[in-house]
Amino acid sequence: MTRADCAERRTGTIPRQRAARVVATAPCTPPRLQFPVVRRTRLLDRLSESVRTVPLTVVWAPAGAGKTTLAATWAAHHPPTAVHVTWLRVDDGDSGLAAVRARLTHARHDPAATVLVVDNAERLTDPLVPQLIDDLVRDESCRCRVVLLSRVEPPLPLHRYRLDGSVAELGYDDLAFDEREAADLLRLHDVPASSGSARMLVERTAGWAAGIRIAALTLQHAAEPVPVEEVEACLTPAHNLMADYLVAEVVQPMTAFERRLLRSTCVYADLDGALVDELTGRDDGRHVLLELARRHAFVRRVGPASETFRVHPLLRQVLYAEAVHDAPEAVLAAHRRAARWCLAHGRFARAVHHHVQARDWAQVSELVVERRLGELLVGSEGADVAAQLSRIPDDADAPRLDLARAAAALVLGETGRARTHL
Repeated sequence: MTRADCAERRTGTIPRQRAARVVATAPCTPPRLQFPVVRRTRLLDRLSESVRTVPLTVVWAPAGAGKTTLAATWAAHHPPTAVHVTWLRVDDGDSGLAAVRARLTHARHDPAATVLVVDNAERLTDPLVPQLIDDLVRDESCRCRVVLLSRVEPPLPLHRYRLDGSVAELGYDDLAFDEREAADLLRLHDVPASSGSARMLVERTAGWAAGIRIAALTLQHAAEPVPVEEVEACLTPAHNLMADYLVAEVVQPMTAFERRLLRSTCVYADLDGALVDELTGRDDGRHVLLELARRHAFVRRVGPASETFRVHPLLRQVLYAEAVHDAPEAVLAAHRRAARWCLAHGRFARAVHHHVQARDWAQVSELVVERRLGELLVGSEGADVAAQLSRIPDDADAPRLDLARAAAALVLGETGRARTHL
């Protein structure tokens, strides 16, 4: 065991992946896109502005967010005149990083105006490469601009660059599709989507480009307008194309520790340190979330100063389906732990949700009828609680459970159904 391994075990930090051997392809022209592309003027203009004004641009977002598509579109149509664009793609292989080093070293002393686009920059694991980039950023006489396309936050002193104004950043929120762009993508794929489909796709995918395109590919050339429900079905873990992409591009590259932790917490949408501790038995949940957010763009802070983090909804669905298949009893136990935590923190509706998911009918009955029946009928969370109770199957049985279901039906305005439970 290495000294680093020992340190990781002592501190409980996330184990880091070993540095992969990589090979950079020879400098080449940008890739030619072989699929319909939505013209995203707002992003193309931002990229042009950043290349014009700062030495370093970092485009940091998860797999399938549209990093390469954006940069390739810009390089093909929008670079400033008299500027040469060099594209460098970093791929797995048996060679070292000589090509990357050579290009960065040459670029610093090249008198010609050059933009060096480095795709797959998350694979630049050699510690010398960040130093070369740092030298280039700090050299005011250098005429080279660097654009890094990465799935993770690059190991650079971004805090310093932000303060001195030498870096521009495009992240997940910037690359996320809005409703108009999603509608444009559906039209480009000849999807006769019904009204509301684009809005639903943006909400369910959080604007993730690959998710929207997978839905478009699945439904393209449909003869009749596709209802929203059919579009939404393309986003479920049961849909092979969506699940296969997420597993191959997002889940498999994770360390075993990261995958295990995210599976342990996938019963809950929004996480903070205390909840992670409750669900996993750890005592460093906040630190773990910070590390995950730094290394995986699919785990993100809800707000700039927030202590709450959110796992991308589609990734969480895939992890949940995987956990249910592999360890269903562990999933039920996680729901029970989440219910206890929610109740202790005043989240009554979420507590009911997790008890329902755990099929703890006696707990549902005791919680709703014995302790919170009045809150269900007149409280602010009444509608949410009633919606959770309406999901209880008819064959569920527990003392006074029918009373809880009758109260839920009344809240939802279903008086006939309420009578059947009394």
